[in-house]
Amino acid sequence: MKRFLHFSFLIPALLFTIHQILQKILSVHILVADFYLDPFCFGALVPALYAFERKLFFNQSKLTSLDLLILSILLITVSELLLPILSSRFIFDLIDAFLIIAGVFWYRVFSDFDLIRKKFTEK
Repeated sequence: MKRFLHFSFLIPALLFTIHQILQKILSVHILVADFYLDPFCFGALVPALYAFERKLFFNQSKLTSLDLLILSILLITVSELLLPILSSRFIFDLIDAFLIIAGVFWYRVFSDFDLIRKKFTEK
C-alpha cells in the first residue's frame, strides 16, 4: 500500500480525481485538461496498478522496460484503436497515444525515484 502514497502514483491519481469532480460534478471545463489529462493519468496509473497486482499474485512487482513497452502497446491498442471501433463516443487521437506513453514514462522514471536518489546520496 505504500506504493499508492508515493508521489509517482499520488499526483496523477489526485489530478485525475480532481479533474473528474470538476468536469462531471461541478461542470467546470478546462479544455486542455478535458482533452489531454485523462490519457496521461491513464498511462501513469495503470502500470502502478499492474505492478501491485503482480506483487499480490506473483510476489514480483518490478516491471521491466519490456513489460512497460508491451503494456503501452496494449493500452494504446485498446483505448485508441479498439474502443473507437466499438463506440462512437470514442475517437482515435494520436496525441492521446503519445500522452499514454508519457504517462508510462512518468511511472518508469518516478516509481524508482527514491531508489535512484538513495544510490547517489549514499556515497
